[in-house]
Amino acid sequence: MVPPVVALRAQRMVPAAFVLNWIAAQTSEPHWLQRVLVALFWVAAAVPVTGQTHETEHTLRYNPADPRPKATLQDLNWLEGDWEGTAFGGVSEEIWSGPLAGTMMGVYRSIENGVVKFYEINAIVEVNGSLEMRLKHFHSDLTGWEQKDVVRSFPLVKIANGELDFDGMTYKKTGNDTVTVYLAISSKEGGGSREMVFEYKRKTMRHLSAGQEMHR
Repeated sequence: MVPPVVALRAQRMVPAAFVLNWIAAQTSEPHWLQRVLVALFWVAAAVPVTGQTHETEHTLRYNPADPRPKATLQDLNWLEGDWEGTAFGGVSEEIWSGPLAGTMMGVYRSIENGVVKFYEINAIVEVNGSLEMRLKHFHSDLTGWEQKDVVRSFPLVKIANGELDFDGMTYKKTGNDTVTVYLAISSKEGGGSREMVFEYKRKTMRHLSAGQEMHR
């Protein structure tokens, strides 16, 4: 026999008698307790079925049916700064400005054997009480990967203390001056996604040369 929860998904409406009869057939509990079970069933059935699906081990997949988490750019102050680490077989550098005018501005470059392989221009923007990552890629000569009017967008899926989960992209604060980024990349063979890890450290402020003054 098909359980009522499965039947509920198969049809828009399940008669209460159907649920009551099914519960009665499955248990010898008193009649009043069976009715309590029916009530609990309807309460559970009324709750939307939502959940966060992993794209890779450390990244989440955005589901348009799920509510967007509430967040503002003020939650991301820890991300501001100049970060450097290794990825793609070379050096990766990512720089984020502080929040201003509803956006945080970011730039990225990938360097291999002393040569720039590609750049990114990034923005984290406030959208309807939540956040969204937007970016475009550029070759080393600044010709674009995407078409002129195409922008890649990654809605926020989850936010926690020191962690940002965008669609297929996670930023995790691992220390005062360290951040790990997990990126889901579509696999060319066999489908699915593989995970790329960026281990960043905050770059120290470059000291001014002798005799050079800082004007405030």
